[in-house]
Amino acid sequence: MEEETTVENQHEEVETQIEVGIKNAYLTVANDTVAEGKAAAHLAQASQNLWEVQKLYDEGKLSKDDLINAEQNVVLLTANLAMITKQLSKSIALAAATTGTGGFNPSFNVQAKSTQSNSKSKQVTHQTSNWNIGTGTVKGGRNGYIRGGSIQFEQGGDVTFGGNLIIESVQNTYESSQQQQNAGFSYDSTSGPSGSYDNSKSNQKQSQTVVAGITSKGHLNVNVGGTLKIKGGTINSKKDDLDVTVGNLEFEDMVDENSNKQKQINVSANSSSVSLGYSKNETEQQNVTRATIGQGKLKIKNDPLGTTNINRDMSKAFEEGEVKQKSNINISLTIDNKIFSEKGREEMMKKLNSKNIINKLKEVGSDQIQKHFGIDVKKLMDGDLSGFSKDFVNNYVESKLGIDISKLLNGDLQGFTQEQIQQRLGIDVKKLMDGDFQGFTQDQIQQRLGIDVKKLMDGDFQGFTQDQIQQHLGIDIQKLIDGDFQGFTQDQIQQHLGIDVQKLLNGDFQGFTQDQIQQHLGIDVQKLLNGDFQGFTQDQIQQ
Repeated sequence: MEEETTVENQHEEVETQIEVGIKNAYLTVANDTVAEGKAAAHLAQASQNLWEVQKLYDEGKLSKDDLINAEQNVVLLTANLAMITKQLSKSIALAAATTGTGGFNPSFNVQAKSTQSNSKSKQVTHQTSNWNIGTGTVKGGRNGYIRGGSIQFEQGGDVTFGGNLIIESVQNTYESSQQQQNAGFSYDSTSGPSGSYDNSKSNQKQSQTVVAGITSKGHLNVNVGGTLKIKGGTINSKKDDLDVTVGNLEFEDMVDENSNKQKQINVSANSSSVSLGYSKNETEQQNVTRATIGQGKLKIKNDPLGTTNINRDMSKAFEEGEVKQKSNINISLTIDNKIFSEKGREEMMKKLNSKNIINKLKEVGSDQIQKHFGIDVKKLMDGDLSGFSKDFVNNYVESKLGIDISKLLNGDLQGFTQEQIQQRLGIDVKKLMDGDFQGFTQDQIQQRLGIDVKKLMDGDFQGFTQDQIQQHLGIDIQKLIDGDFQGFTQDQIQQHLGIDVQKLLNGDFQGFTQDQIQQHLGIDVQKLLNGDFQGFTQDQIQQ
């Protein structure tokens, strides 16, 4: 029985990411606020856990140590929350105290990338049957067909067919193909623009013969009145006690072909260099399964002189072929972008011998570069750098990435960047390119984050911070701005957490912790704080 399985997968993904960063004390406030919320959640969970542990302890299901550990966990998390809240107050104070825009450092980063991939595989397998017989006779009045299976005699046997007998081996096969291409473009306010394209393909084929035949550990007689046809199959007696008589003999060897092909091309470009890469690797192997009749008597009625050349040596029934390397090409080329400007070429020629460059190109082979990259390096060798650069742009960067880098190659980095960001991401960077970093940042933050930074840009950092914290966090920092750090901290913790931190601010950490546990958990920890764990536990159990 033959089974065929085919699997296909396709995937396409496009991603665009824009980051406009504001590195200042206000963001630190936001981060500390998140940390405070997490700490409060952890304390609430620990309190719930303590209640459950207390219940299980009362039922005798947990030990005294389990109860003490749960109680100590609540104490530690209460202290941790207090310290994080204090840190939040400090960060808000720092934000309010900072003046001017010295600490304001916007950053701009754009990334756009796409991935396309598809794969396909096909597998064909055969379910075959083998008959194991001690000693016996197999008779067929007319024709017989053994496909992929075998008849095996343990002691000896006789096989007789009045008509034709076909012994045919089968092949299990596997084929797969994969293709993937990636394209990307990025621009960073510090490192400038860059682009890349990568395309890879792979194909694999495998086949393996499942041998059919008639074999015996003792004597074996085979009589076929008509034609015996063997395709990659075997008739054999392990004791060489074989007697085969047929009217006519036809045979065919089977070849298993295994191949692996991989091909990859990549192009990357940035403001300083262009890199090209090409690789192709192809291997092939052929294994032969020969139609074989083992040692013994062979009589073919229409070939009385015995001229048949069917294989009679079982040791040669299978021959593993050599793995042949059909192709193994690896080419890489990096071009300094200085070559695209007159000034850059002059600078390069001062440092490099142009003959060495030309010799290197000749070593790689202009025909190989032309064939795999579509770039005519003859122009480069002849000194036509302008023609060479245009070929490169037309054949690679523009066609593969869809990016017109002619302005970049002409040294107009500002024009190139402005066009690409405007075209691909819908961001108008004209103010940025004109040097109006403040105006650009204000527009982007207003448009993308919904934050009005006019006060910040006007130098009113205190007013901006106060507005944003009030608007986004719901925190009134008037006392903080007035210099009443203790009053502000106390108000915020009281308002947002329901915790009276007066004792904490006075340095009475033990009293503060005791009050909080008493207030939020209903547990009197006086004995616990005094080291009387036994008395504390007894009180809790009683309560």
